[in-house]
Amino acid sequence: MTSRAGSLRRIGNVVIWATGKFEEASWSAENIKNYTLTPRLQSYRELATNCARNTLFTESMNRLLNHTVMCGLATITTAVASAQQAPHYTAADVRFMQGMIGHHAQALVMVALIPDRTTRADLRALGERIRVSQTDEIKLMQQWLRERNQSVPDPAAHQHQMTDMPGMAMSDTLMPGMLTSGQLTELGKARGADFERLFLKDMIQHHEGALAMVATLLGTTGSGQEPEVFRFAAEVDADQRAEIARMSALLDRLNGPGTTPRP
Repeated sequence: MTSRAGSLRRIGNVVIWATGKFEEASWSAENIKNYTLTPRLQSYRELATNCARNTLFTESMNRLLNHTVMCGLATITTAVASAQQAPHYTAADVRFMQGMIGHHAQALVMVALIPDRTTRADLRALGERIRVSQTDEIKLMQQWLRERNQSVPDPAAHQHQMTDMPGMAMSDTLMPGMLTSGQLTELGKARGADFERLFLKDMIQHHEGALAMVATLLGTTGSGQEPEVFRFAAEVDADQRAEIARMSALLDRLNGPGTTPRP
């Protein structure tokens, strides 16, 4: 396209008006560095050069953006895959936590009887260990249930129900190993050596019930797979077994030569 004094020329995406005869030439930012232009055409040249630079910058930014997006997608994909593979808690897990809160609550009722009924330092120390560990575990189980929007039993309600005189009435549904109201009444009436033997016998029964609860949980298909549940159940199992061994040894000493074993 030509006119009186020049022609339109396209440099990249920019159309400029160049003086002189129209020539078939390849125009680029490099071509026009040494080309003498009018002030207006000089501004066109600068614009074309900037466009070329901006194109390089845009391409670099696009590569960086694409890399960032791909990394983000890879991270999201990994997270989704992990979430899909991570084991979820089950209804049996919830029942285990809820039931173990009540189970632990009764153990706290039992150890609360110790100070007024025996002066043995070893039995008092045993009771304190049980009190501290099971109080902490009740808090852990309550927190686990809250985080999953599940019903959270109140251990204080269990304790009140189990110590409500007369008769110490309890729920008709007991977790494995839990003492009946009659057993709790008998334990509360005992003193001295009779209390010591009966307490150890009853608490061993109580701990064995906790082991049975753990076994039931882990024997239920799909349950006990969530890391927190499995870790807690394993800790309960190990702690209860260790305490059963200590209590059995103490009971053997109480039932040593010169004593009459309690049936």
